[in-house]
Amino acid sequence: MKLKKIIKLISKREDIIASPPVLLDIGASIEINPIWKKIAFFSFCVAFDADNRDFEYTEETKLGYKKLIKVNKVVVDKLQDGIRQHPFFLTESPYCSSLLEPDAIALNDYQFSALFNVEKKNLI
Repeated sequence: MKLKKIIKLISKREDIIASPPVLLDIGASIEINPIWKKIAFFSFCVAFDADNRDFEYTEETKLGYKKLIKVNKVVVDKLQDGIRQHPFFLTESPYCSSLLEPDAIALNDYQFSALFNVEKKNLI
Protein backbone atom coordinates (compact mmCIF):
# COMPACT_ATOMS: atom_id res chain seq x y z
CA MET A 1 0.00 0.00 0.00
CA LYS A 2 1.35 3.44 -0.91
CA LEU A 3 2.10 6.05 1.74
CA LYS A 4 -0.45 8.50 0.30
CA LYS A 5 -3.23 5.92 0.71
CA ILE A 6 -2.11 5.03 4.25
CA ILE A 7 -2.15 8.71 5.24
CA LYS A 8 -5.63 9.14 3.76
CA LEU A 9 -6.90 6.11 5.74
CA ILE A 10 -5.36 7.48 8.94
CA SER A 11 -6.97 10.88 8.35
CA LYS A 12 -10.43 9.27 8.25
CA ARG A 13 -10.10 7.46 11.59
CA GLU A 14 -12.64 8.65 14.17
CA ASP A 15 -9.99 9.09 16.87
CA ILE A 16 -7.88 11.26 14.54
CA ILE A 17 -10.89 13.33 13.51
CA ALA A 18 -11.88 13.81 17.17
CA SER A 19 -8.34 14.61 18.31
CA PRO A 20 -6.11 15.68 15.39
CA PRO A 21 -2.33 15.59 15.66
CA VAL A 22 -0.70 18.79 16.94
CA LEU A 23 2.59 19.71 15.31
CA LEU A 24 4.94 22.15 17.07
CA ASP A 25 7.48 24.18 15.13
CA ILE A 26 9.93 26.06 17.35
CA GLY A 27 11.76 28.83 15.48
CA ALA A 28 9.39 28.90 12.54
CA SER A 29 10.15 32.29 10.98
CA ILE A 30 11.29 31.12 7.55
CA GLU A 31 8.81 28.33 6.88
CA ILE A 32 6.88 25.59 8.58
CA ASN A 33 8.64 22.24 8.44
CA PRO A 34 7.92 20.95 4.90
CA ILE A 35 8.05 17.28 5.99
CA TRP A 36 4.62 17.79 7.58
CA LYS A 37 2.89 18.68 4.29
CA LYS A 38 1.61 15.12 3.83
CA ILE A 39 -0.35 15.16 7.10
CA ALA A 40 -1.09 18.91 7.30
CA PHE A 41 -4.67 18.66 6.01
CA PHE A 42 -5.83 16.83 9.16
CA SER A 43 -3.39 18.39 11.65
CA PHE A 44 -3.11 21.48 13.81
CA CYS A 45 0.21 23.29 13.71
CA VAL A 46 1.46 25.68 16.39
CA ALA A 47 4.47 27.65 15.17
CA PHE A 48 6.62 29.69 17.56
CA ASP A 49 9.14 32.40 16.80
CA ALA A 50 10.29 35.13 19.16
CA ASP A 51 11.45 37.64 16.54
CA ASN A 52 8.30 39.51 15.54
CA ARG A 53 9.85 41.54 12.71
CA ASP A 54 8.69 39.01 10.11
CA PHE A 55 6.36 36.83 12.17
CA GLU A 56 3.14 37.82 13.89
CA TYR A 57 0.40 36.06 15.81
CA THR A 58 -2.23 34.63 13.49
CA GLU A 59 -4.72 31.83 13.37
CA GLU A 60 -5.30 30.60 9.86
CA THR A 61 -6.70 27.72 7.94
CA LYS A 62 -4.43 28.09 4.95
CA LEU A 63 -1.11 26.55 3.95
CA GLY A 64 -2.89 23.21 3.92
CA TYR A 65 -3.31 22.82 7.70
CA LYS A 66 -6.60 22.16 9.44
CA LYS A 67 -5.51 25.11 11.58
CA LEU A 68 -2.19 26.96 11.79
CA ILE A 69 -1.49 29.11 14.83
CA LYS A 70 1.57 31.37 14.78
CA VAL A 71 2.74 32.65 18.16
CA ASN A 72 5.39 35.29 18.97
CA LYS A 73 6.94 33.68 22.04
CA VAL A 74 10.22 32.20 23.12
CA VAL A 75 10.05 28.55 24.06
CA VAL A 76 12.38 27.29 26.79
CA ASP A 77 12.38 23.86 28.36
CA LYS A 78 12.77 24.97 32.01
CA LEU A 79 13.79 27.79 34.25
CA GLN A 80 17.54 27.83 34.70
CA ASP A 81 18.54 28.48 38.31
CA GLY A 82 15.16 30.11 38.95
CA ILE A 83 15.83 32.80 36.32
CA ARG A 84 12.61 33.83 34.65
CA GLN A 85 14.17 36.05 32.00
CA HIS A 86 16.46 34.96 29.22
CA PRO A 87 18.61 37.04 26.87
CA PHE A 88 17.29 37.06 23.33
CA PHE A 89 19.63 38.23 20.58
CA LEU A 90 17.92 40.17 17.80
CA THR A 91 20.16 39.91 14.77
CA GLU A 92 20.34 41.83 11.53
CA SER A 93 18.23 39.10 9.94
CA PRO A 94 15.04 38.13 11.79
CA TYR A 95 15.68 34.55 10.68
CA CYS A 96 18.90 34.37 12.70
CA SER A 97 17.67 35.76 16.04
CA SER A 98 18.04 33.35 18.94
CA LEU A 99 18.40 32.68 22.64
CA LEU A 100 21.92 31.63 21.70
CA GLU A 101 24.46 34.40 21.23
CA PRO A 102 25.96 34.21 17.74
CA ASP A 103 29.59 33.10 17.66
CA ALA A 104 31.07 35.97 15.63
CA ILE A 105 34.51 34.36 15.42
CA ALA A 106 33.16 31.06 14.05
CA LEU A 107 30.88 32.90 11.60
CA ASN A 108 33.58 35.30 10.40
CA ASP A 109 34.70 33.06 7.51
CA TYR A 110 31.22 32.92 5.98
CA GLN A 111 29.79 35.41 3.52
CA PHE A 112 26.47 35.48 5.41
CA SER A 113 28.08 36.33 8.78
CA ALA A 114 26.59 39.86 8.78
CA LEU A 115 23.11 38.36 9.09
CA PHE A 116 24.09 37.30 12.61
CA ASN A 117 25.25 40.75 13.76
CA VAL A 118 23.43 41.46 17.01
CA GLU A 119 21.36 44.62 16.76
CA LYS A 120 19.78 44.37 20.17
CA LYS A 121 19.76 42.13 23.21
CA ASN A 122 16.43 41.86 25.01
CA LEU A 123 15.56 40.12 28.23
CA ILE A 124 12.45 38.08 27.67
